[in-house]
Amino acid sequence: MENMVDKKNTCIQNFILYSQAWVEVKKQNRCIIFLFPWNLIFIFPIICRYIIRIDDLQMETGLWMNIQCAFPDNNKSSRIIVTTTNDKLAQICSLNCRVLRMQPLDMGSAHALLERELPVVHRCPTNLNQSLEMILKSCECHPLAIVNMACHIRETGNRWEWDHDKCEQACNGIGSGLVNGTGAFVGMSQVLNRTYSSVNYNTMTCLLSLSTYPKNHVIKRKSLIRRWLAERLITCKDKRSGEDILNECFTNLVEHNFIIPVKISISGEVKAFRVHQMMLQFIKAKANSENFVTWIHIHEGQEKEQVNNICRLYIHNSSPKDPSIGNKTELSRVRSLTFSGLASKTLMNFKDFKLLRVLDLECCENLKNANLDTICRSSMLKYISIRGNEGVSKLPPSIVKLQYLETLDIRETKVDILAMEVIKLPQLAHLFGEFQIPSELSNLETLFTNNISNLHTLVGFCIDESPAVVKLLPLMLKLMKVKILCRQTTPRSEVIEEDLLLSLKSCFQRKLSAPNLSLGSLCIDFSDVRDLDFLHRLEEPSFLHSLKLRGKFSEKSRGLPRFILLSDNLKELHLSGTNLGCSVLSLIQGLQNLQFLKLTEDISITEAGEIICECGWFVSLKRLCFDVPVLPKIVIREKAMESLKSLQLFCIVLGGFSGITHLLHLEELVLPSNVTGPEADDLALQVSRHPMRPKFDRPLGDPGRSIGSKRMLTRKNGFQTLKLGKTS
Repeated sequence: MENMVDKKNTCIQNFILYSQAWVEVKKQNRCIIFLFPWNLIFIFPIICRYIIRIDDLQMETGLWMNIQCAFPDNNKSSRIIVTTTNDKLAQICSLNCRVLRMQPLDMGSAHALLERELPVVHRCPTNLNQSLEMILKSCECHPLAIVNMACHIRETGNRWEWDHDKCEQACNGIGSGLVNGTGAFVGMSQVLNRTYSSVNYNTMTCLLSLSTYPKNHVIKRKSLIRRWLAERLITCKDKRSGEDILNECFTNLVEHNFIIPVKISISGEVKAFRVHQMMLQFIKAKANSENFVTWIHIHEGQEKEQVNNICRLYIHNSSPKDPSIGNKTELSRVRSLTFSGLASKTLMNFKDFKLLRVLDLECCENLKNANLDTICRSSMLKYISIRGNEGVSKLPPSIVKLQYLETLDIRETKVDILAMEVIKLPQLAHLFGEFQIPSELSNLETLFTNNISNLHTLVGFCIDESPAVVKLLPLMLKLMKVKILCRQTTPRSEVIEEDLLLSLKSCFQRKLSAPNLSLGSLCIDFSDVRDLDFLHRLEEPSFLHSLKLRGKFSEKSRGLPRFILLSDNLKELHLSGTNLGCSVLSLIQGLQNLQFLKLTEDISITEAGEIICECGWFVSLKRLCFDVPVLPKIVIREKAMESLKSLQLFCIVLGGFSGITHLLHLEELVLPSNVTGPEADDLALQVSRHPMRPKFDRPLGDPGRSIGSKRMLTRKNGFQTLKLGKTS
């Protein structure tokens, strides 16, 4: 009798929760219709096997909780399928199953869909394939975009002949339709406007700023955030730093699928990305309507009309002659300038840019030293990037006038000597390049003992040609990230190595009190120039959370330096060309907080035998990457690497990998497609039997590449993602 009462109460509770969930879902009109007698509603979730699909769920976690309670686990293989564009919500809904990401159509299916939606009368008899390909590239093979574009072409009727030029015009001129929801793009407009309106004001502002980049341009995340900081793009209303808020905004852009990650670091962070072409059209139209960005494209023989009230300016120059953007164009209020195309001394006369804060000259064509002569006339500059311009070999001496400069990026240029005066700039926080700083120690000691330096990031100084800087590392009290290089042209100096050891010891022992900051990221890149044996004399524990070592340890000093094993805060470790191989796993398995590990070895290193990962190894490890020529057999015991989510096996020869099913949280396994044989087949079989059904990615392999070369993961995402939530 008591069981009957309990069952009745459970049915009533389920009915109440089900009714609440049904009302909320019905309001959204995002649920399929269930056909069953109403008098079975009390016992339906208990005795019946069910499948429910909720499409395009937004941030309504209360609705999801009600659905979960109304449809509990009944051990009948029931399913609840949820689609959403929000990654964070997908993680909430997924619980004990994997999140599935919807991909765009393949080119064949996209081509077939476009031809089906497009009547023959609208097809151009000439250049048909080129026109269709242009449309598909513009839509990036997304079904809704293809259907809307075909509808847009159909609406024109026979009023104009669909030639290649008008096809290009149609692809490039849909921004206003996407924003206003007019014409054929009502469907795409609803999706984009709803997603755009769902984010906060700061995230909207950051999204609009991406309209300054051309289509298919790959944008680097960290450079972008430093640029946002320099421009003071967002408002800080709480006690958090601007960098924290901007990182949160960037995370929102990723979670809402506004951008496509292109390069993923070993830590799982997005290193570089691009904007969806449809989304770029949308935000450009938004930015234009709000006067957020001004675009000026200069072609040969073109006269540009007067433009006023410019805050953010993007200039693309295609004219080989020395063009002008007009004498009456008001430039004094420009705060951000992005330049691309052919360098021009006339266009790069910065004397009129009185309030300029951000100057981006990355990867210009034919940029020379002379083009930078007037760069220092904009005294308010906070951010300068001339990255990727090999024609630049030196900076103008007057750069010392930029007293507000915070970021200077000279990577991938020929600038190999940096004047001491640059280090003296009082606000300089981030310095990037590959340079030497020839200076007397006494000249720099005065600077740092007076606590003038604001350097947070010092990436790329050469140890042999900058002995004074090595000794001054402990005096850079705000230094958080440093990268030390070694050139191949200089002889070995034990004195400098000893100075480096003493400096690192002092940095590790630095007292963490204002204004001091801890050294959190260290990269030592000696490549094949010399060994890293001297690091064995460094035995002090550190506060490092990221460590990257590139260089060999000799056979006499096998093993890792003691300071690594004592770094309890270490979260990311990258060992490249150390000559230690995969056997290093047994040495570092006890690092309790290690989350990301990448092991890279040279082609000359081969390994045999078997590595057994025992119970309790790598308790916090989430991502593990091997980039080696020959991967020895690895055995995963039960309760080893319990937190591992991503396993990447870049190798030429696979020695075998067993125990995949013991990795209970595994979400993806990467193995190049050129790795074949019984070991690869066995690995695929283990993945298919895994309870989490992890993604088995087989990217194209490159058998001829040099093992140990820089490698990033590539990922393509669609506008919308499919999330699977399983209740039983």
